[in-house]
Amino acid sequence: MTWFETMRPGGLQGVMLNVTDIERDHKELSGRGLKLREIKQEPWGRYATFQDPDGNGWILRQPPA
Repeated sequence: MTWFETMRPGGLQGVMLNVTDIERDHKELSGRGLKLREIKQEPWGRYATFQDPDGNGWILRQPPA
């Protein structure tokens, strides 16, 4: 894969976790200490990104209705 310039061998970037209520889940996870970025809107849904302690990149996503 070549589109994630900072991805190390064995690492993951862009792993998507679909949710039904991103506002609720963003608030709950942030309250537990997860450092999520702000919620953004795209044609493919609302989303917020975060990294785990190993540097893997995740996407919390609410698909469009």
